Amino acid sequence: MKMAEQIRASLIDLNPYATNREISKNCETKYGFTPSPQQIYEALGSEKDRLAETYNGRELMDLKRFARKRFDGDLNRLNGALQVVMANGKLA
Repeated sequence: MKMAEQIRASLIDLNPYATNREISKNCETKYGFTPSPQQIYEALGSEKDRLAETYNGRELMDLKRFARKRFDGDLNRLNGALQVVMANGKLA
């Protein structure tokens, strides 16, 4: 299996939300090599674009509306609140 195929397989093994760092670590563990950021980019595209494709436009518009209404558009405060919720476990 070629390196690019192993990088793609790592993304499938992990999840569509996997970061380049997670993909690199998985390749190192599973295949015994550490891909460079350029190799990951060539095989999968940019991390930012991959992550953006996992959300639909409706979700992003709803989030933007929520941030504007509840956090006065301050995305740093919203991010901080999300970090607190994530640190305390699952929702519900």
